[in-house]
Amino acid sequence: MKHICSKSLLLSSVGMLAASVGAVAAQDVGACGQPVVLTQAQHELSGTPGAAIDSRVSMARHEPAYIELDLTVASGITIETLALDVDPVVVIFDATGAALLGNDDGGSDLNSLVSLELEAGQYCAQVSTYTDLPNGSGTPIGYNAEVALQIRTGVETPVVSPFVSPIGEGGDNAANPSECYAMANLTQIEDPIGDGMETINLSGATPSAFSFSVADGTRMSLIARSTELDTVLTLVDVNGAEIATDDDGAGGTDSHIGIDYGLPAGDYCVAVTGYDPAATGAVDFTISEFSDEVAARADTNMPSDPCGNAENTTVLNAPFVAGGTAEMLQGLLAGDSQDFSFELADPMALRLTATSNSFDTYLWLHTADGTKIGENDDADGLGIGSRIDNRTELPAGSYCASVTAFGNEGSGAFELTLMELSEAALLAEAYDNAEILPPASSGIEMVDLGVLERNLRTENAGGETQWYLFEVDTESFVVIDGVSVGGPAEIVLFDYEGTGQRIATSLVNSDETNTRLVKKVGSGIYAVAVVPDRSSSATVGASSLSLQRYIRPPR
Repeated sequence: MKHICSKSLLLSSVGMLAASVGAVAAQDVGACGQPVVLTQAQHELSGTPGAAIDSRVSMARHEPAYIELDLTVASGITIETLALDVDPVVVIFDATGAALLGNDDGGSDLNSLVSLELEAGQYCAQVSTYTDLPNGSGTPIGYNAEVALQIRTGVETPVVSPFVSPIGEGGDNAANPSECYAMANLTQIEDPIGDGMETINLSGATPSAFSFSVADGTRMSLIARSTELDTVLTLVDVNGAEIATDDDGAGGTDSHIGIDYGLPAGDYCVAVTGYDPAATGAVDFTISEFSDEVAARADTNMPSDPCGNAENTTVLNAPFVAGGTAEMLQGLLAGDSQDFSFELADPMALRLTATSNSFDTYLWLHTADGTKIGENDDADGLGIGSRIDNRTELPAGSYCASVTAFGNEGSGAFELTLMELSEAALLAEAYDNAEILPPASSGIEMVDLGVLERNLRTENAGGETQWYLFEVDTESFVVIDGVSVGGPAEIVLFDYEGTGQRIATSLVNSDETNTRLVKKVGSGIYAVAVVPDRSSSATVGASSLSLQRYIRPPR
């Protein structure tokens, strides 16, 4: 079973809802914009505690089901699934179609429990299931399913499963920070934490947890320091959804979570654990009001004098101009930082990327006077590589980019790339990452594999994204397997002849070199993209692709 975080759960659910609405644009829609044919129950809730409402949904062909809720007054609402043999997921949408909160395994076993406070109005609970296709054939588990649910008034903390550590290789008794409210050493902080709060110092052993309430817009810093172990901080809300986590943000092996955007009013819990789940020891845990000074003290990775030392500063003489080409630079980190000063001739949105096979890069961008614009440690899709996307145009002028090693540990060769974030550059990148289907005008070659009768095989030899076309003449299950060297490749499927939408993506197992994509498709032409592993630890790659088709036998 695949576990996903709240953010990816909500994004995928929003995509599912949007896709469903688009597919039936001419049909009626329900209270939250979902196709009305997928709505299976409606319930009115008055906010008065009473008997639980028992409900049930039936799902076919892996289509989600919806329950509409009409709240006549503001109220806390809890929805729990009671399935026996499938893994359900519940997401709550408001009347605009916005996802509010989702949950996978907050109930017993693989069941979901989602609980939150809602204003009066209309809402929808979307119920779906994870599916599994055993051995690449047969009907997927959860593809057709019935799920019983219970709807209750009031907010409840999700039930937690036995502790299993998400960090390191801990045993069954290692504390899971996402289950903060269920940790044995939970301490309630009674002092209100809000505007003008004073620093609170708490000392104790790990693992520990601290629960507290905040006023709306609270800005705060959470710091854990220890001379005995490598600390990790994880902040969650009342439903166990992760707000932020940090390992070494306070320098060395100490941790820091800085909330400078303002937390919404509510209840929160912070878990103080060790990077090694079996490690215990004394930890000094500090909560204080957020300030730039506190954040600066925690950021020991920050270069002390960006581009102020001529010995470790490379001056780029040619200024960047709008529509110019990307600048790719080779560097060698031998001290605390390696800096690059450059000029922007025009206002420009800018991307900086730093990668290395020798150390974990940390990337910084400053103005000429040393004001920090951005920083990044590990960017999505880059492994331990770093990336700063400044999508708002920077004024013309002088800037400094600095490359450091995370935790000031490591040195060696690295590569720094600076490029304008133009529409053309972003489109080219989206095609290369198979985020959208490239049109014929893009000039990207697609290898036509012909009709998929039973199976097809092809190979690609390169570190670039490869595109293929194939045709299916009747409704089928298509199984696409990829075996790679150099790093696991991602397989992405598009409806080429129809909507042009991205309709399926393989699950990449970073510990393996093979990936699999399974999708039920109708007759038509489809595009497949093989996206290579581009993490800084990947080597030159190649992959072998196998496409197989399964059809329902005649009745």
